[in-house]
Amino acid sequence: MGVRHSGRIIAVQVLYSYEMRKDERTLSDLRWVSSDLKEESLLFARFLIGGAFERLTEIDRLIESASDKRDFDRIAKVDLAVLRVSVYEMLFQTQPLAPRIVIDEAVEISKNFSADDSYRFVNGILDKLSREVLK
Repeated sequence: MGVRHSGRIIAVQVLYSYEMRKDERTLSDLRWVSSDLKEESLLFARFLIGGAFERLTEIDRLIESASDKRDFDRIAKVDLAVLRVSVYEMLFQTQPLAPRIVIDEAVEISKNFSADDSYRFVNGILDKLSREVLK
């Protein structure tokens, strides 16, 4: 598993944990992370967590606006965590990644951690945002 991919997975897990507990301490406590991971993965995860949390209100507004068929409150918490990390990475980094790379990563993570067809929802939201916001 690549450094960035594992960093994204950690970031999704931490943001999911935050969403379940609403405790900001979960954002910095990475003691549970396997010691087998490279330090670069942890650094990248911390970067994504911090950036996504800093812009959480704006990111959530974008996700809500792109979610035509599902109320924001009904988005599965795992999907929401994947979307938050991905929207941050696609739209708010100093040097944003190409949308296709972000979407592919988000779909892969969603397939591994969420419900069977959640990746379609994640793909649709990110594709819509990439077309509307990045035009």
